[in-house]
Amino acid sequence: MYILTLQIDPDVSTGRFSGDSSEFTGPLHTSMNWLRLRLPPGGSEPDFPLLPGFNVESQNWRDLKEAGTLFLPKPDPQVLGVYVREDIDSHPASSALSASATVQLAICFGRPTRAKQSQSSPILESTPTGPIVKSTIILGPATPMLGTPATEGKRWFFPLGKIGTRPDPDSNITHRYEFAIGVILRDGSKTRYYGEDPEMDIGEN
Repeated sequence: MYILTLQIDPDVSTGRFSGDSSEFTGPLHTSMNWLRLRLPPGGSEPDFPLLPGFNVESQNWRDLKEAGTLFLPKPDPQVLGVYVREDIDSHPASSALSASATVQLAICFGRPTRAKQSQSSPILESTPTGPIVKSTIILGPATPMLGTPATEGKRWFFPLGKIGTRPDPDSNITHRYEFAIGVILRDGSKTRYYGEDPEMDIGEN
């Protein structure tokens, strides 16, 4: 399982995500970083949809940093997700987000021009007539998660799906994807938009 971390500052209106937290440490306090789930001995990759008891914040994550290319080896299933956290480093507590603040996430995968695979996204969606490629994902609006102390900011977690297609294992060629990401934050009368191309590809074999 892999997740992308994002920090949003409700006082910022430029549309840019924040950087890593300066007040807290740990993989989940990064921004624009890929994290990989560390499995316990004998553990297996979670399937999708995730089980109701899955808690993203109680898992053991390895910080892969702001890599230019994320390579997704087996074993399957490999679930992808996005973890959004309120950036509380640069604004006073009086402007912190309320418990009713919502975040909506939009992601669009695409195939680079020089890529050789036929599909535009690694994620498949099941339908009555068979699986189809899912290139555009819109989730939310969702209210904040519960559990972490409010002093660490509000958080949201969005599981996207799992890798549903891989290249021929004898081809020695990876599938390459790019994607753009956008977030809409609404809290009372305040609305903020954030968007960026993480400049990351997702490769798999």
